[in-house]
Amino acid sequence: MSDISNHCFSTIDRRYRLIEKLYEGTQTDVYRAYKIDEDSTKETLSQETVTIEIVKPSCSSTKILIRLYNQYSILQNFTIPRVINVLALEPWENTYALVREDVGAISLRDFLTNSVKRSLKQSLEIAIQLADILHDLNQHRLIHKNINPASILINPENDRVWLTNFGLASLLPKETQSIQAANSLEGTLAYIAPEQTGRMNRSIDFRADFYSLGATLYELFSDRLPFLTNDPIKLIYNHLATIPTPPHRIKREVPVQLSA
Repeated sequence: MSDISNHCFSTIDRRYRLIEKLYEGTQTDVYRAYKIDEDSTKETLSQETVTIEIVKPSCSSTKILIRLYNQYSILQNFTIPRVINVLALEPWENTYALVREDVGAISLRDFLTNSVKRSLKQSLEIAIQLADILHDLNQHRLIHKNINPASILINPENDRVWLTNFGLASLLPKETQSIQAANSLEGTLAYIAPEQTGRMNRSIDFRADFYSLGATLYELFSDRLPFLTNDPIKLIYNHLATIPTPPHRIKREVPVQLSA
């Protein structure tokens, strides 16, 4: 994470002062920032921090902006436990920035990459929290469509978990995915549900999220992905037709019942 405390969002009324960069992606960057007290005659920083996802100017495509707006418009209508609240969608230079609450967490991707060895109990507690969050989404008829470790936040001090990144989310109880090129599919291919590939005669509903959760939990318990290939076509085929190696054969401490 980089310290950028001297930078500020001058183009959105100086309402936020950036503290550090939390994540640098190919299309967006995520920062932690202080809110600036607008009622003060001086620039006074509040004690409240937020996270701000900014679309890179070179990546301000209609698709990316629609995803930001989709997150904002959908989550404005709900308050769901363990789902990161969206606070504002702000213009920034020639693009937009999405402001979210800050829970002091890191991505599950970073947690899995950098954390010390986890106990089976710790992993189970994380898994149960995630299942509860998806249950709540289903109760609101909300499909996330991009469950993976980058969309999950965790506080490394207490293992409390949240869900974020609702750019592909849908409020439809089910929808149909048409066949597209592998590199054009929405979602993260390593975790994508078979019906999201458009290569099955099946609509997308809440079960797609649980499939992606299964792929995420496979990685949580075995420290590897279900399918070890970077080839998009092979990944799609594996999701459609291949049974991955049972986790207990990868890590002996995983019980057979949990592996199944």
